[in-house]
Amino acid sequence: MREHALGSILGAGVRAIAGEKVGYAYTDGIDPTSLIEAAKVAAEIATEGTSGEVADLARLKRAKASSRVLIHPREVEAGRKIELAWQADRAARELDKRIREVLVGLADEDKTILVANSEGLHISDRRVITSLRVTAVAEQAGARQRGFHSFSGRAGYELFDERAPGEVAAEAARQAVLLLGAQET
Repeated sequence: MREHALGSILGAGVRAIAGEKVGYAYTDGIDPTSLIEAAKVAAEIATEGTSGEVADLARLKRAKASSRVLIHPREVEAGRKIELAWQADRAARELDKRIREVLVGLADEDKTILVANSEGLHISDRRVITSLRVTAVAEQAGARQRGFHSFSGRAGYELFDERAPGEVAAEAARQAVLLLGAQET
C-alpha cells in the first residue's frame, strides 16, 4: 500500500439574484454566521452596493440521504478498507502469472448538496458514493498491457456484497492478459 488519504471538505456557495443581476460568494464554513455573511456579500454584488434581504438560513433542516446506506463509510475501519484492496490485488495476481502490477483505488464520499432561496424554500440531497478502481498490468516477452475495470454506486460498503473486489480485479487482469495476445493490424 503506497498511500492512504482521509479528508473533509466543507463549504457553501451563495448566489443572489436581483432582476437580471447575479452575485455569488463562497465560504469555507457552513455555520449560520458564515452562510449569512456569504449571503450578504452575494446580495451586495447583485444589487451593486444597495442593501438586499438575507434569508434566515437557521431555519434549514439537515439533509437526508437520498439512497439508503446500510454500511456507512465512516463505520468501516481503515483495516477493513485495506483488506478489501488486498483482496482485489490477490485476485488479479491469481488470475494469471503474467500480471506484474496491480493498482487499486478504493474511495468513498459523503456529500450534501443544499439549494435554498431567499424566500426560505430549500431542498437538499445527501450523496454517499463508494467506488473501486483496478488497473492490472500484464507482461510477456517485453510486451506490457494494461486492463482497467471499476465498480461504484450511490451506496456504502454494502456495495461489495453485490460485487466482490476480487471480481472487479479479475476483470481488469483478464483484459490485460487478453491484450497481450492482440496483434496490430
